[in-house]
Amino acid sequence: MTPTETNTARATLFVRAIALLFLVALLSVIFQLDLLLASNGLLPAADRMAMDDPTRPPTLFSLSASDLMLWLVTVLGALGALVTLFGKLPRAGLALAWLAFHGVSVAGAGLFDLVADTLLIQLGLVAMAMLWAPRSPWPRRLGALLICKVMFESALHKVLGVAHDGGWLNGAAMGSFFEVAAIPGPLAPSANTLAQPVLLLVGWGVLFIELLGPFLLLGPPRVRRLIIVSWLGLMVAIISTANFGVLPYTMLAASLLLIEDGWIEGLWTRVATPLRLKLTEAPGGSTRVVAWIQGAIIGLILCSSVQVGLDLLSQPGPSSPTVWLHSWRIATPYSMFRNIPAERMEMQLEYEADGTWHEAHLKHKVGPTDEHPGVVAPHHPRLPFLFWFQATLGRGLPDLTPPEADLNHGGDEQLVRGSSGAAGRAARGLARALCEPGDPRRAAFTSPLATNARAVRAVLWSYYYGSGPEIWSREKVQTSNPVPCEALMVPEPGESP
Repeated sequence: MTPTETNTARATLFVRAIALLFLVALLSVIFQLDLLLASNGLLPAADRMAMDDPTRPPTLFSLSASDLMLWLVTVLGALGALVTLFGKLPRAGLALAWLAFHGVSVAGAGLFDLVADTLLIQLGLVAMAMLWAPRSPWPRRLGALLICKVMFESALHKVLGVAHDGGWLNGAAMGSFFEVAAIPGPLAPSANTLAQPVLLLVGWGVLFIELLGPFLLLGPPRVRRLIIVSWLGLMVAIISTANFGVLPYTMLAASLLLIEDGWIEGLWTRVATPLRLKLTEAPGGSTRVVAWIQGAIIGLILCSSVQVGLDLLSQPGPSSPTVWLHSWRIATPYSMFRNIPAERMEMQLEYEADGTWHEAHLKHKVGPTDEHPGVVAPHHPRLPFLFWFQATLGRGLPDLTPPEADLNHGGDEQLVRGSSGAAGRAARGLARALCEPGDPRRAAFTSPLATNARAVRAVLWSYYYGSGPEIWSREKVQTSNPVPCEALMVPEPGESP
């Protein structure tokens, strides 16, 4: 293949991979739409979009965030990703998928603005640049630079965090990672039994790949291959031991931007015929101008990392450029696993019925001591992650008492941009569902629930892998004061009674 044909083959493969990831991500959103973002959901998108937030970018939901609009946009976005996957109307289809997922990420901030979401949005821009200029090597180079940014920033956060937590140097980080991951994977219990020297070497290996890998990719071919293979192995290990939605799959797709031309040519030879792939054709007209525009957008993503780097040394305030950049999903600090907690904390809701307290377990969330979440990804259930951030990262129990302030007019900073305020509001919504037998949000729970609940409380547990017949052992850490159902049924500020 000529260099131009190789660039086009790479663009074709990468665009299809990103389209598949958008399809999976949007289907995951659709499965959770009624529970989370609909008007009767836990965190209605309409309430979020009505809040005063000057940093929020315009999206498709700026026009309307009604239930009909939510379904229309996400379904059309999934269809756009599907037609792109099959090579039909790829530019329009991918743009529609991107706009849909970007809109969901903005309207569902606190739930849909995690690292995996932002990275997919940014790589979607790279894929669109490749569609407009498939023969040019520049979209691929800028995309590869973005991935190197992800790797290096992740390592930089870990190195800066060593001053407060030496886990990445003494092996403690990997010693607890498999136990405290948001949704542990099927091999997590086995990986947790690895010897301490092995875990120490694994932790050092992760730091080495992330910190020096971006620079070693500029080295000789053998060194580049070693780094790429090591990175791919790391992603496969994450997939087998933890569920992080599309994040590791996105990084696997991004490897198409890093591998050398010979590997692309070999891959194309093997998959083009069975998958009926055709080389992407450049659009007519002034493709060079379009390519420069797309390149400038991606360049902005990378240049904005200067501000992100500065914010590593100080906490960004509400007016920080980083807040604006992240709100627009242009840039985000990739602080993956900066500090891995030493123990797993889980928040459980309990309700009182007939004088007895009963546990209410969420789907895909660690709860019953004899059950393991198993394989969930690439589906990304958001509630387990939201409450994992709340409990395991040291934020304690959410307040189940309905607030008195009007969030829609007060512009609650945490609810607009963070997961902490979102966790509190979601927990209150679930508590209300436990009190109301006809509440559709009861579908979030796994076990049958009583219909005569009188009060609800939150309990904080410390979980760890057990050595007996059960998978987990746990110890109670904290219990909130019970909140009567009469108090919980008071509508949230801004809600209709």
